[in-house]
Amino acid sequence: MKIKKLYLSPPLLLILSTIISLLILKFLIAPFIYVGSIWIATILLICLSSKRNLIKIVGINLAAVVFALTVFEAYLSFKSGEFYLKREVSSEYYKVDKFLGFAPNKGRKINYNIFYNDKVVFNADYSFDENGLRISPPFNDRNSKGSVLFFGDSFTFGFGVNDNETMPYQVGVKTNGKYRIYNFAQSGYGPHQMLSQLEHDIVKNVVSYKENIYAIYQAIPDHINRSAGLSYWDYHGPRYVLGKDKEVIFAGNFDDISLPKIILKYLNKSLIYRDLLGNIRFLNRERDIDLYIAIVLTAKKNFEKLYPYGKFHIIFWDNRFPADEKPEEILEWTKVHRYFIDKGINVHLISNILPDYPNNRLKYDISPYDKHPNVLTHRLIAEYIGKNILTQ
Repeated sequence: MKIKKLYLSPPLLLILSTIISLLILKFLIAPFIYVGSIWIATILLICLSSKRNLIKIVGINLAAVVFALTVFEAYLSFKSGEFYLKREVSSEYYKVDKFLGFAPNKGRKINYNIFYNDKVVFNADYSFDENGLRISPPFNDRNSKGSVLFFGDSFTFGFGVNDNETMPYQVGVKTNGKYRIYNFAQSGYGPHQMLSQLEHDIVKNVVSYKENIYAIYQAIPDHINRSAGLSYWDYHGPRYVLGKDKEVIFAGNFDDISLPKIILKYLNKSLIYRDLLGNIRFLNRERDIDLYIAIVLTAKKNFEKLYPYGKFHIIFWDNRFPADEKPEEILEWTKVHRYFIDKGINVHLISNILPDYPNNRLKYDISPYDKHPNVLTHRLIAEYIGKNILTQ
């Protein structure tokens, strides 16, 4: 009895490889390593089954290109540690938002875990109030001194720490509940979300009090990139452009002028695209810096217009650069700092709050595998705010 060999025609093989690739893209970490391997095998199988020399030559060369890209993708994944990271979230908590790009679902509590090679990096609970803000501590309404509005990204939101360990929450605790705390920050946000929150009445609809009120924005160097639309996770974020007179104009969303969202979603799972090809818009850094500065200044102006007696402050991470940072990146951030000072903005340097931070990262980071601020860092910044900002 003869056993028939299993044979897949090239079209059927291509369809099967495409289906498997889509499933891998949806469910696996570092998916392009696996996707690349599948397509190398697929191309070689088609070459072996073909009798045409042209197909063999083209196929072998194409397989070589895919092999090189797959090896490079694997190198970037292992180097960054992303291949070893695993995230577990108890439920989906972000939704698409027209004016912010993405925002948490209101009134939800989730548990967020990150593992590195099955070792727990952090295990944190995130709770959101009826306005979609990270919950704040109770305040003493009878003895209230005012309100504090916090803006920023994961550093302010409190990525990787529990609700009562975030810097905004700690400010409320350390001031004995005398201030109403509003944490408008979210992981991945930039100053463009802060401006959009102020410009599109998101803040106004939440904070109705007009008394003694502060806005505290925590700035990191990557915010220049984020406000220019260079962040892979923020492809639907609010897009701002500079007008003829350097005024900031809301121009829709970043993905209005880029690839469709579904394509970007999967491309951004590739480190080659995400960290290299996706950032080819680094063509005019002066424009990006000018846009960032203008966005922050416009946010300050809008805040002060909404709350005439409000006080706007910036917590400025001036010493977050790694040892191998390019000198021009440091000069960019130094230029931004000088500009804010020249404009009379209240700027508070992290180098004055955490002077040993660059040489003592393990003391201030969540983990060697996650560089977000840990509980100690949140507490120390909160103490500084209570002693040096809320007394003004």
